[in-house]
Amino acid sequence: MPNAVFVYGDTNSTLATAKKDIPVCHIEAGLWSFNRRMPEEVNRILTDHAATWAFAPTTEAMRGLANEDITDRAHLVGDVMFDAARLFGAEAREKPDILDRLNLWAGGRFTTDHRQDNTDTPETLETIMAALRDLAQDAPLVLPLHPRTRKALEATGRFDQLTQGITLTDPLGFFDIIALMQAARLILTDSGGLQKEAYFHRTPTVVLRTETEWNELVTLGWAMLAPPHDSGLINTAISRMDGAKGDETAAPYSNRYAAEKIISIVAGS
Repeated sequence: MPNAVFVYGDTNSTLATAKKDIPVCHIEAGLWSFNRRMPEEVNRILTDHAATWAFAPTTEAMRGLANEDITDRAHLVGDVMFDAARLFGAEAREKPDILDRLNLWAGGRFTTDHRQDNTDTPETLETIMAALRDLAQDAPLVLPLHPRTRKALEATGRFDQLTQGITLTDPLGFFDIIALMQAARLILTDSGGLQKEAYFHRTPTVVLRTETEWNELVTLGWAMLAPPHDSGLINTAISRMDGAKGDETAAPYSNRYAAEKIISIVAGS
């Protein structure tokens, strides 16, 4: 039996671990979007309440934990993903093969779409794809297809029509994703993690959702929400964010060493 287990984010395996009789260290605690229709949201809340240590990346996350009376177990440590971006960003720049293959050197865009709310409602999926097709007419647009998204597109019977002009790939590896984020002039995504990683590499983002766990990115001008059921709002967000630059002086995720802080707290308990 381990002395403790470290769990990250909001997956089903994160919540499953929290159900065991083992001390839990929850990394990315307090990150709630206040949309309980998302399975991830339920995982976040329940894990935070079950965790022995709740490690928050931001002051806003700490406020969320306090609102749930999770205070004595809550610790503001910064963001381990920022540590990873600093560590691996330079390495990704040295391996630009993906940029050669996809011709994304000259101001292309990068997009992901996998969230259940976006893929499993045909009208929403078609609205998103229409916006992506329009954008792809101007410059290369790369879409690595999540298995759920591919299945949903194929179910329409109009896969080729809905993806016309978009550069499709299979799911990509870690360093390829980083290279694409660094090179793109704009990212469109419904991923929680990707919108934050885009900020680490100073790439503006259109968030294809009605809410985000990373509200500070919107406040700082690095991200803009675009409700995916409204093509007009998506196009407005694209026009506003394409090539935009937000506040480069703020440090909402601390500066470094989040992992070291977490280890120090656990080891000293």
